[in-house]
Amino acid sequence: MTPERWRQVEEIFQAALDLGPQDRSRFVSEACAEDMGLKRDVENLLSQHESAGHLLEEPLYGDTELSALEAFAYEEDDDPLIGRRLGAYRIEREVGRGGMGAVYEAVRVDNEFVLRVAIKLVKRGMDTDFVLRRFRKERQILAALDHPHIARLLDGGTTADGLPYFVMEYIEGQPLYRYCDNNHLTVVDRLKLFRSICDAIHYAHQKQVVHRDIKPSNVLITSEGVPKLLDFGIAKLLNPSFAGDITHDPTATAMRLMTPEYASPEQVQGAITTPSTDVYSLGVLLYELLTGHRPYRLVNRAPHEIARVICEESPAPPSFIITRPEDLLPNMFSGDEATTLRQLFETRGTTLEILRRELAGDLDTIVLRALRKEPEWRYQTAEQLRDDITRYLDGLPVSEFPDLPLVGGSRQTKPISTENSLAVLPLKSLDVHHGSDSGADYLGTGLADALITRLSAIRRVAVRPTSSVLRYGADSDPLVAGRELGVAFVLDGRMRRAGDHIRVSIQLLSVRDGT
Repeated sequence: MTPERWRQVEEIFQAALDLGPQDRSRFVSEACAEDMGLKRDVENLLSQHESAGHLLEEPLYGDTELSALEAFAYEEDDDPLIGRRLGAYRIEREVGRGGMGAVYEAVRVDNEFVLRVAIKLVKRGMDTDFVLRRFRKERQILAALDHPHIARLLDGGTTADGLPYFVMEYIEGQPLYRYCDNNHLTVVDRLKLFRSICDAIHYAHQKQVVHRDIKPSNVLITSEGVPKLLDFGIAKLLNPSFAGDITHDPTATAMRLMTPEYASPEQVQGAITTPSTDVYSLGVLLYELLTGHRPYRLVNRAPHEIARVICEESPAPPSFIITRPEDLLPNMFSGDEATTLRQLFETRGTTLEILRRELAGDLDTIVLRALRKEPEWRYQTAEQLRDDITRYLDGLPVSEFPDLPLVGGSRQTKPISTENSLAVLPLKSLDVHHGSDSGADYLGTGLADALITRLSAIRRVAVRPTSSVLRYGADSDPLVAGRELGVAFVLDGRMRRAGDHIRVSIQLLSVRDGT
């Protein structure tokens, strides 16, 4: 399976997961159209996901979806690592998989002292140069972080066959939302817990680290009620000299590892990420933690539509969204609409009227400020967000900030920066006999993706990610595409076979005047 084909399978699979069982089959059939091979691959993946059952619903790191994806992409029999010794530790079982490797529960067996740990390891079949570079970077980042709400790095090393691994404290806990709902935490209790998460993120920022993948599955709550932040797998160093040459990380490549539901507008646009990027993800987390609802409807949408929603649509205020059962987080509750809403209020120890009063006003303001599209209009640090929550809990006014005017009932937003923005469209084939060849389409997209990856390394240029340009086919007008994408320039290319070679011609167009 080619990387492009795998990406197509993955996109349909991820969208299908957000649907109920009754809607999945119809969606997959429509999304795959006449491509029966694609449909078979997606259905096999969904079957593996469902058969994983509850064993993978609470992985130590990463998502259940990733576990199923990797099981499908890298088929293996019995894991040869189980029972194997790595340094002073013996591996006992796999507890989860993430974007770059697997995580195992292990125990120290060198008779020095008893200790249960988690070992994260790059697995065979995933050991590309990019993955190894990112993995070593994550290990270096964790070595510099020592905070009570961040999972601690204990040890590290390299296996006999050259694969890096690191040893972390083993955290027995529940994912953030499940812990809060199971313990019927009130809004006040949830806010106090959330402040600790803000503390961990602010500490990381002080250490020049932006997490870039804050989501509920990356926050575990221990039985003592202590939150632990996990998985710095796609974190970014604000000071590249901190980790030497391992910090080279093309933005477009890293963006394929993000979780769209919690990604900021600048992330999906391929722009520069800052601490304010994590503030946005914290805003999504807080929105869902308080309301049990998603701020955006991303179900059954193509990647470019997801990007448009995140960059352009304003979320409803938390106090308003709680009456919409159709926007509830998936798999949180069961039953009809009235039942699910009743369960939502019960898990917060409240009623609709009381919850609406609690959220209206300052909490609406805090959450929506964290979710501003423009980084400069958000809280600039996680500490500022935390401080406003503290003011609310202490009965004090939250901080004042200027607002943008309302235009036509919605907030007028500014693009992040268009002066040096660029979109690279999929290259089009000039060979007549390849006009409808999916192989030529894959090649055109692959070449565009390679250009996007290289150009994203240039700090002065904001390059739109591959996901945002996939909709523009052979008949697309590049200038129209540029205007829709909100960029200043478009790279439009053609390719033609010449014997055993492919000739590529590229033109850079100004969207403003077409030159």
